[in-house]
Amino acid sequence: MKISRDVFDDHFGARSAGQSLTLAYVINMDAIHAAIRAKLARGGYYTVNNPMELLASDIARLR
Repeated sequence: MKISRDVFDDHFGARSAGQSLTLAYVINMDAIHAAIRAKLARGGYYTVNNPMELLASDIARLR
């Protein structure tokens, strides 16, 4: 599992608020996990060599 930096910068304001990425993750964990579940439900083949990447567009779909 990879999470794009854009998820934190564009949707959770990590860059502008000066938050650490860890803090941004913890504060927004529910939304991030919901986006992951939605992406898994859409299907895909993910492995160690082909991990799922959560993109800003995945978060935008939930709004």
